[in-house]
Amino acid sequence: MNISRTIRTKRWLLCIISFLFFIPIKAQINTERFTLMGKVALTYEDYVRAIQYFNQVINAKPYLYESWYLRGVAKYNLDDYEGAEQDCNEALKINPFIESIYELRGLCRIQQKNYNGAESDYDQALVLTPNNRSVLHNRMLCFVEQKEYSRAMTELDTLLRLDAKNAKYYAIKAEVYFLQKDTINGIKALDYSLELDEFNGPAWATRAQLALNKDEWGDADKFLTKAIHYIPKFVPLYLNRAISRYHLADLRGCMEDYNKALDLDPNNFFAHYNRGLLRLQVGDDNRAIEDFDFVLKLEPDNLMAIMNRAELRSKTGNLRGAISDYTSVIRRYPDFWIGLQARANCYRRLGDIAKAEQDEFRILKAVQEKHLGINPHNRVRKVFMGTRYKSDKDVYNYDELVMEDPEKDVMVKYESENRGKVQNLKVSLDLKADVKLDSLTIKKPDSLLSSWEKAPIYYNRANALSKTKEYEQALYLYDTVLALDVGMAEAYYNRGLTRIFFGQVQEGIRDLSKAGELGIYSAYGIIKKYRKE
Repeated sequence: MNISRTIRTKRWLLCIISFLFFIPIKAQINTERFTLMGKVALTYEDYVRAIQYFNQVINAKPYLYESWYLRGVAKYNLDDYEGAEQDCNEALKINPFIESIYELRGLCRIQQKNYNGAESDYDQALVLTPNNRSVLHNRMLCFVEQKEYSRAMTELDTLLRLDAKNAKYYAIKAEVYFLQKDTINGIKALDYSLELDEFNGPAWATRAQLALNKDEWGDADKFLTKAIHYIPKFVPLYLNRAISRYHLADLRGCMEDYNKALDLDPNNFFAHYNRGLLRLQVGDDNRAIEDFDFVLKLEPDNLMAIMNRAELRSKTGNLRGAISDYTSVIRRYPDFWIGLQARANCYRRLGDIAKAEQDEFRILKAVQEKHLGINPHNRVRKVFMGTRYKSDKDVYNYDELVMEDPEKDVMVKYESENRGKVQNLKVSLDLKADVKLDSLTIKKPDSLLSSWEKAPIYYNRANALSKTKEYEQALYLYDTVLALDVGMAEAYYNRGLTRIFFGQVQEGIRDLSKAGELGIYSAYGIIKKYRKE
């Protein structure tokens, strides 16, 4: 009897001991599995899913640096640079001897234009892994961004000692020369880069831009054709080649380039505007009007486009439409004699001689007062149109091809091994829904509510204020909610949106990052949207 009771007792003890040991073993297996699944998601560039897996690991074992670091990689690829930097900070608290964490945090800081901080990270990384070319490369770019060109050149020389035939380094060296206004050495370095790697499309594009700046249209056409061969879907290349071909009197090639640009980017302002001018020049007036109508959908107040459409309407017999367009331009420029003369001509064709004579009198008065020294009645459209930059607002240049304004500085692009394709996320700028409350709870006065009861009520009030654009009051209430409940993801999400609507974009992005961590993964789509703007 005692023996059987002892056996049963031992069996119960074994069951209890097995159960107690089973829990941590299972958690350990799950942690490893979730980490592996997160890495697989990173490999397939499914960054949102990767964050979900690493969240599970961090919640179970927050002392593992790798899960913090890998979640930072995922956030970086979703353009959540602040959130990625915070994850790197946590990883470095746990293990400050991992070079890749410093490198990732440096990239995050570069994206936030914190070049001093990034430089410090790269210094730390180089202590751990000297002669790391990726780190040297990015530290050199920090020097460039801070206009420390001599230090950048020294770093490039170090990189070239490690890899003397790297065409990319010579291309960057050329960019640094250009930033120092040393065009001769810049062209030499760029040409040598192309000797080493003739497949470098961006380098050919830079070479073409230099030719365009010097009005060397034949070379520009040749270099742009090379660049397009290697980067066939980059619209600015077609726009620039169209300009060079126009100056080479290759109107057919010019038109083909604008058509190709619009195939790739149907809403491109420059392609529509310039194709409209070319169509006007060759007499394809109705389709030219279509182009300028589209331009005016994009920019309704573009007086240059209005002036060109007025001329086209006049040619096609839409005299009242032409008068309306001319009037829009003249209202802004009362002494614009070309518009006055054209409108007078339309009035005469309609038989309104009195209004025509009023415009003609204004033309003569403008000529006398401003001493223009020209005969307004001899104005004809130029056979060969010139080119102007988009920022040129001189209405007398309305019939010139328009180009993008040149950048003040040459943009040096850098690459990161952590970058990858980011999946498209649906972006909704709507506040998350109100919390449904028990009617009895709502009837209580605030003074009698507990913290957990107050949080959802204040949350709903904050949502109502945000919807009516009372942002300051809404933000105050969201702050109160999060003081009461630090884990309410919806409050971070809505406070982030409210801050963005209120003009506090960076603060809003930080809140959205926190909401993403807490499970509202659509927040990353909004972060990505505002990074691009």
